[in-house]
Amino acid sequence: MLSPAELLSWAEDNTRIMRLRTFYDVIPRGYMAAMAPALVEWRTSDLEGDAPHVILRNLNYGGNPLEKTTTSHSVRVNLDAVEFAEFVLVPPAAAVGGRAAPACQQMLI
Repeated sequence: MLSPAELLSWAEDNTRIMRLRTFYDVIPRGYMAAMAPALVEWRTSDLEGDAPHVILRNLNYGGNPLEKTTTSHSVRVNLDAVEFAEFVLVPPAAAVGGRAAPACQQMLI
């Protein structure tokens, strides 16, 4: 489990890369840290300047499936370069509810 000190340290520094042990590092309530959603860092994002951008935190970018690690980064996204975004909903297998399941994996690509 990640300690409160580790979580606070990561939350306060948007340049820090976090290397997670995919199956062991959890956040409060036992959720997998590697599955935490991406967050917008509004304090350092600029929506109206000469180069509008947002800072996205907790982006799953890399890792090593053999050592069972996931790497989370922060990324600066130039808003002028974004042509479109697409929301993808991936339902679980039919055996656990399919489209009618109470929860699905979701991605914004």
